[in-house]
Amino acid sequence: MPVGIFGKDIVNYRSSKEGADKVVADIRADGGRAIAVRADVGKYAEVQALFDEAKKPFGKVDILVNNAGVYRFDPTRAKRSCPSPVLYHAALRL
Repeated sequence: MPVGIFGKDIVNYRSSKEGADKVVADIRADGGRAIAVRADVGKYAEVQALFDEAKKPFGKVDILVNNAGVYRFDPTRAKRSCPSPVLYHAALRL
């Protein structure tokens, strides 16, 4: 699916403003409207601020696509059934 297919997009980033700005530029080049908003989705207050920023230019949020994730390969845990502490902690914060 091409980026910007719905016409109005909020690009969320936590650490790569440069990457988010590139995605916004691509969306705009395809005729869409887009903004980039920094937020750590693991922190409730930042998620609320993300939605507040999204509503300013667009009025509301119609569709949410969540692709945030945490992965750290740990070969010492590869054969264990429990996840690494990082993954476990991230899962509990959802």
